Amino acid sequence: MTTGPDAASGACPDRRRYTATELAEASGLAVEDVRAFWWVLGLPDAGDHPAWTEDDLHALRALTETGLGREAVTRVVRAVGQSVARMAEWQVAAVASTATASGKDPDAAADALEQARPALERVVAHAWRRHLEVGIARLRTDAAVAAGHDSPPAGVEGPWVDEQTHDLTVGFADLVNFSGLSSTLDVGRIGDLVEVFEARCADVVTSRGGRLIKTIGDAVLFVADDADDAARIAFALVEVIGRDARLPDVRLGLASGPTVNRLGDVFGSPVNLASRLTALARRNRVLVDDETLARLPKGEYVARRLSARPVRGFGLVEPVALAPA
Repeated sequence: MTTGPDAASGACPDRRRYTATELAEASGLAVEDVRAFWWVLGLPDAGDHPAWTEDDLHALRALTETGLGREAVTRVVRAVGQSVARMAEWQVAAVASTATASGKDPDAAADALEQARPALERVVAHAWRRHLEVGIARLRTDAAVAAGHDSPPAGVEGPWVDEQTHDLTVGFADLVNFSGLSSTLDVGRIGDLVEVFEARCADVVTSRGGRLIKTIGDAVLFVADDADDAARIAFALVEVIGRDARLPDVRLGLASGPTVNRLGDVFGSPVNLASRLTALARRNRVLVDDETLARLPKGEYVARRLSARPVRGFGLVEPVALAPA
């Protein structure tokens, strides 16, 4: 196709008019900053060739008006680049696989994406706004709690920072024997299986008040502000994944405590411990740590303490097998 988007820049060839130097002059930024923006966004540097558009110029100008500061802007742009690149790959793969299943060639898939691009752009912008609203509300709640309020007072201003500590329950869900199963399937079937698993997990987690942080091949990482919510998510995943004939069984681990949120990801001991507990769990079972158990409402769950076993990074740990009462 001669009028479609350029594979490297995503811009139509006849719209690319600026070199890096010209874009720097038009935006008021240094050439180094222009190139750095492009690298951080995860796009290839075109050198001194005309590769930038009016849209690129508007984006650069908008960044100078955010008031967030250079370091925060760099982190935000990097997070955007990583997330959007993955999202775009998913969209391309989804449309391409549908076209292949319908007997169409890749060029037909490219045409379909071209036609759908305006609508997809609106959906992406809308979803981003709604998710950002949730994040802002969380910041304001954290500020209110830090100030000693039980609930956020009207108009409270939260700190605009990229890294924060939150007390959460972290959950890992992992497909059982996925490696062995994938060796018997073709690439397309493996991709379909992973896509179904991720979709089921996303629906369960978000519909029950949790947040899906990321997918890692055959596993998902999610968090919940409340241990009870996390446990209900875990048992719902066992039910939903377990009854789907297309998917293997699942196993889960939950751990609670302080975590650090950074660039849309979470870090901390609960994350590592939840992952270790998942590896110890039997199929369609949920293991939790002592902290999570202590936070759960009495009488709602049946807990069975397992024998102590060495867990990398945590020494001897006595996992707790959890079941609904």
